Order: sequence, then C-alpha cells, then structure tokens
Amino acid sequence: AMVVLVAFGAAMPSGAAAAVAAGAMIVLAATELIPEAFSHSFVVEAAVGLLVGILVALALVAVAG
Repeated sequence: AMVVLVAFGAAMPSGAAAAVAAGAMIVLAATELIPEAFSHSFVVEAAVGLLVGILVALALVAVAG
C-alpha cells in the first residue's frame, strides 16, 4: 500500500489514498490475524471480536453519513 501511495499519491484524491490504506489493512487482517486467532482455540473470542469490529465499523459509517 505504501508503494501505491508514494507512486500515485499526488494523482489520487485524499479519500482514495485512505481507501487504499484501509484495503491493505483489511487484507492483512484477513490473511494473518483472523486465521491465527482461530487456530489457537480462541474460536469464540475471535468470532465475538470479529462481529463486534464489523458492528462498530458499520455504526461509524452510519454516523458519518
């Protein structure tokens, strides 16, 4: 994501740059953190944390408009 921001940062509006950074964080969480949490027998805690995170994100989007 940093390479994209450095290479195309001047050509992209600030919202697009934030979207690229957010996408990179989602990919990191989906490929590294979520499987790691589920592999160490923290299935209930991982599922609850994932659900709470999604609900908080949706609430913030609703509040932001």
